[in-house]
Amino acid sequence: MSHTQMSIPMKLEQDVENAVNFLVSVLHVQLHESETHDALVVTGWNNDNDTRRAIAVYLVGLCESAIDSALNIRAVLTDDGAEGAFDIYAGVCGIVKEGNNELTTDQKEDERNPWIAEGLWHLCMLAASRKQDIHPLGTIISVGPAHVRAKDHGLDGLAIYMASEDTLGLTIIESKAYKLDPNRAISKAVKFFKEIDENIHAARIKHSVSMMRSALSSDLQGLVSGSFWKSVRTYVPNPHYDIAESIDWTNKRPSFEKLNTVSKKNILVMPHIISDFDKFFDEISDNMRDYARGFAINV
Repeated sequence: MSHTQMSIPMKLEQDVENAVNFLVSVLHVQLHESETHDALVVTGWNNDNDTRRAIAVYLVGLCESAIDSALNIRAVLTDDGAEGAFDIYAGVCGIVKEGNNELTTDQKEDERNPWIAEGLWHLCMLAASRKQDIHPLGTIISVGPAHVRAKDHGLDGLAIYMASEDTLGLTIIESKAYKLDPNRAISKAVKFFKEIDENIHAARIKHSVSMMRSALSSDLQGLVSGSFWKSVRTYVPNPHYDIAESIDWTNKRPSFEKLNTVSKKNILVMPHIISDFDKFFDEISDNMRDYARGFAINV
């Protein structure tokens, strides 16, 4: 490696930081109120290939655990040299394979697309720490770890936010990528959030929050005490679907009334409405592979 060539961890960190800054600059939000919930539509994810490339860079960073829970971008676990380059590409191919044709339709629908959707909203929560109107309930200070593999089970997304000067809240995200059935995504989210209301997932949440807490500064750690999320939390149903499905998110949704432990302001639907659903996920995958290959080429 020449004196002017950047190490792989340093390049990955810089590229992810640049990707986040670029996406924060192009994302737009529209808040819509309804009788039973609020809806926040975030657009700009699919503007052009520069946008999709930035998303792909971030997702490669997630594969490499380069974004910690305190929102720092640090590729501290990424090796330098040929071994590191190989590991990056192998990690990406573990999610999206070496080509889109290597995945069956079921694998795309049940594994790859859901992982990308969850990663996209991990990115959305990090962006919200820099662009607060993406998360109007309060400033995001910590985001839970993303799933390492497409078939991992567990919570889709967690984020700790400042609900007030001395009070924290927990945002719980349930992402679903159903091309032509966003209503099914909402139904599944309601079922999951109802289980949280009934303390079914309390141990899992506590475990994740404990990991998130350890990455925070000592003053913020002091606010993360007990089961704070039982007092202040926000539910985020996050359906990813094709623009061909027309949904008016201002319509009343009686199913949300089952979630009577939170106010309507704390039920925030964040739909991702995608032009050409299949092509979008394929192109994100192409960009992930291309970016990962670049490390091997430059070794």
